[in-house]
Amino acid sequence: PMLGDCKISELDPGKIRIWFNEVLKLAGHYTAKEAKKHLSTVLSMAGEDFCIRVPTMPRITGGYRKKERGLLRQEQVKAVIDSAWDRE
Repeated sequence: PMLGDCKISELDPGKIRIWFNEVLKLAGHYTAKEAKKHLSTVLSMAGEDFCIRVPTMPRITGGYRKKERGLLRQEQVKAVIDSAWDRE
């Protein structure tokens, strides 16, 4: 699933998206985003240095959803406030 054996001419946004999702599973969201950023930089430099066409980086890579945070219920807010008052 890694890109080491791929030639730049064989890369396309779909392959990059698959690679990104594999890195996401193996290493987490932060590392996957950083790896994608570095890949984008390397491909841009290769395009400039060797005058070759490089693949477009996919914008939406999918596979990652932030966990939705719930709000405190009224009783929980009351418990927090009561606890704060008890400490004083």
